[in-house]
This record gives sequence, C-alpha cells and structure tokens, in this order.
Amino acid sequence: MNADRKIDPERIHLIKIKTLKGQIEGDTELDSTSINSYRFKNDLATALNLEEKVMGLKLTVHIETLDKAQKLLDIRGSYTHEFVFIVDNIDEFVDPKTEEKEEEIDPILIGALAGIAYSTLRGILITRTQGTPLNAVILPVVDPKKLTGLTIEEKKV
Repeated sequence: MNADRKIDPERIHLIKIKTLKGQIEGDTELDSTSINSYRFKNDLATALNLEEKVMGLKLTVHIETLDKAQKLLDIRGSYTHEFVFIVDNIDEFVDPKTEEKEEEIDPILIGALAGIAYSTLRGILITRTQGTPLNAVILPVVDPKKLTGLTIEEKKV
C-alpha cells in the first residue's frame, strides 16, 4: 500500500445500490407510540475486483425496539443493502495477494466506503420505515471504524 495514501472523494464513485432484503417482523399491529428507542446491530461484508477498481459492501442493519422501561417490544426489522463503488486509485489501498498472505485492503478505504454506505442507508431506511410500526427509524451516527471492526491507524503529519 502506498504510505502516502489519501482518500480523495472525487475518485470514489457510488455506482449501484441494491436492496437485498428488507423486513419487519413481530406484532405489526403494535402502536408505534409505544416505541421509546431503538437498538441497532450492523454487519458488514466486503468484496473486491481490483482489476476493474470495484469494491462492494454488503451492509445489514438489525433494528430492535424498546419501550420506556428499555424492555424489548415485539417489533423488529432487518435491512440488507449492497453498495458498489468504483475507486479510481484503489491500487493505492490494496496490497495484492501473494503466496505468503491474502490480499489486504487498507482499513482507511473500507472505513471511508462504509461511512458513505451507512449514511446513504440512513436516508433509505427513514423512507422505508415511514408509516410502518418501526415509525421512521433514523440510524444513529456511528464511527465507521465501528462498522468495519477494523483498526484504522491515524497518520500524523
């Protein structure tokens, strides 16, 4: 990987968003006013086609509802979306596969793309859950490092 790597937003192109799954389960007759808060769990998977400079992310958000006493309510949702990016300078962020090691993607790139995907999904889910028992869920702001589960080293100048 290039030690002087920098994320250049103008070299990242979001080319596809696809809904793979979206569902609400439980008591769909539940009065949404009984929802006081939400609990979220996220799953992230990545795929890479270095030759075509394409990176894909599959982001799943699981949503649970809680009442004022923080007791779980019988209404939950799960949404999975695929995001496909072209990254013009992706070669600066990937160490190719060798006999000794697997291909490595720089966590900085994964974090940047995960942040874009998650923020985009926030807008999608508020519209998908309006008028449902989930009551227009707004995903919380999170650190992309938490989405990826990776450690991202900060470069000091």
